[in-house]
Amino acid sequence: MTRLIRRAIGNCTYPKSGVSYSKDGFVSNQRNPVISNTGILNQGSYNCVVIMGQCTSAVSSTSVSVVSIPVASNNGPICAGQQLVLNVNSIQGATYTWIGPNGFTSTSATPIKNNMTLSDSGNYSVTITSPGCGTVGPISTLVLVKPLPQAPVASSSSPACVGDNLQLNASASSGATYNWIGPNGFVSSQQNPVRINSSLLFAGTYSVSVNLNGCSSAPANTSV
Repeated sequence: MTRLIRRAIGNCTYPKSGVSYSKDGFVSNQRNPVISNTGILNQGSYNCVVIMGQCTSAVSSTSVSVVSIPVASNNGPICAGQQLVLNVNSIQGATYTWIGPNGFTSTSATPIKNNMTLSDSGNYSVTITSPGCGTVGPISTLVLVKPLPQAPVASSSSPACVGDNLQLNASASSGATYNWIGPNGFVSSQQNPVRINSSLLFAGTYSVSVNLNGCSSAPANTSV
């Protein structure tokens, strides 16, 4: 975007025979200089003096701020049922209009949508209106919602006698990892773990879930 450096009036009277602007290497003798392809390095204070013959005015300054081109993003990919958080660069005094799949709308700079479903996948776009930059956008970010794996079927060799081995079983899920939890601090990442030398402390409910592509299934339970 291009910012116009407006004139600063010095102490000398019209007509002017010379104007000089300067900032960090930028120098111009134009009355109303223009800086093209403005970047963050161009922001700051610009000084101006007016020269007429042997007369040089006091220094007058103007402050220029440059806003980066906004970028939209999200916390995805996420799993079904999780929370979506959308983000875009915050601009002071700006207003935001988000739109997305399934009629989603928001006027927040960082909107949140709970309990995401597979049909909520898609492009989310924001249009920004600010006093200094006018209207920018729409700017889009692609959201991917991943399905949850199917819960396994859990079973065991229960009932077991004290001293026996306890066999736990979960149905196979291709490519998945397993997470077992149970009584007396039991945990295992095996599909079909074995607890040896059973004691009365082994009795209770054992739960197993599977994780696939970063998403966890609902737990399946078996009673021992």
